[in-house]
Amino acid sequence: MTRSTLPTSNWACWRARTSRQNQRATNNHRHSAKLDTGAPLSDDRQQEIETDSGRYSQNADEPNEAHHPPFDGALVRCRRTLKCAPRAPSLGAVQQMLSPWLNGRRVCDVQLLTGGLTNRNCRVRIDDAPGSIVLRLYDRDATACAKEVAVLELLRPTLPVPDVLYAEAATRDGGPPFAVLQFVDGLSLRDLKLTRDLAAIGQASYDAGRVLARLQTHSFPRAGLLTPALTVDSSLIAGPITTTGLIALLAKSPAFGRRVEARILDRLLRVAEEWDKSPAAPVMGPTLVHGDFNSRNVLVSEREGKWGVAAIVDWEFAFAGPVICDIGHFLRYERSARPRFEPFFSRGCRDGGMDLRGDWLMAARMADLPALCELLARESTPDDVIGEVLGLLTATVDQREGDDPDMV
Repeated sequence: MTRSTLPTSNWACWRARTSRQNQRATNNHRHSAKLDTGAPLSDDRQQEIETDSGRYSQNADEPNEAHHPPFDGALVRCRRTLKCAPRAPSLGAVQQMLSPWLNGRRVCDVQLLTGGLTNRNCRVRIDDAPGSIVLRLYDRDATACAKEVAVLELLRPTLPVPDVLYAEAATRDGGPPFAVLQFVDGLSLRDLKLTRDLAAIGQASYDAGRVLARLQTHSFPRAGLLTPALTVDSSLIAGPITTTGLIALLAKSPAFGRRVEARILDRLLRVAEEWDKSPAAPVMGPTLVHGDFNSRNVLVSEREGKWGVAAIVDWEFAFAGPVICDIGHFLRYERSARPRFEPFFSRGCRDGGMDLRGDWLMAARMADLPALCELLARESTPDDVIGEVLGLLTATVDQREGDDPDMV
């Protein structure tokens, strides 16, 4: 079997760190409980929304939902529509999985954590340990474990990410690859937004931008997908990777053809080609891109009266490309009339060293178009959210053509 090569002192370091963290409340962690913001919402005002890597509570008081969806990404699915809920592995199964790392210690509790349609995250308690760990099971893609572990090890010196305590990147006894991760004390930026504490949201959004800017220090020779060894696979497209080329590739999918009318595709390719040739399009070298950078994957906490990033999680979709892609994903639902994280987020990006000049927001929206097209090209994208994704796509096209002033 293949295991990650981690320092043997990780267990001791984790125990010392969790002893200190245990002095703080951990019940607001993204992977554990929903944020308590006072009296619970009635059933008709709240529904739980599942995405491919996160869950949150949708508040029906969000203004103008039809034009301002409260969720941060597509692949959205109401929890009530799930036909088979994922299950946590048994206590005995986890004991067996972790036995090489536990070194004789015993697992005393395993709880499936909320969030995730593709991978399972479990909170695990060990008999003589002061805190918890997160057991991440890679059910979707067996190769994602090795890649995410490699990314986390790369980023640990420069970005707030969970420590990797142990990992087995190869399947064993028919089970999925897995990683044992630090349990980070914090809550998601999405949950913080639900509190409507504008000062706290502004501080956390600023720090999220400042932290994201650090990804520029991790550069690659070219753009493309990342292998588990963190080498770049550019075989997807022959020649330079452009917005037009990616959209044209994704448009070949039968699912995309069924969902996107020819007239919309024609407009999309036209504005993409014009943008690729535009001098306003920023030239950014390929660096590490998170690939799913949104408020549910940004854990935040308050320290000494100030909110900041506690950890950036869920790096399995990371790739090599322009960091403007992550900005586009994060600000996907940002509107001038209904700001969510602006202007604090972009200010943090600039203060972190990112060069945001000219029409950087249009550049971010254009960079997000291939991600939206990928959702439309994916057979597994639920039918009940195709309209949402199409709305986002056409809104960007309308803005580029000057027909949607609210997008600025």
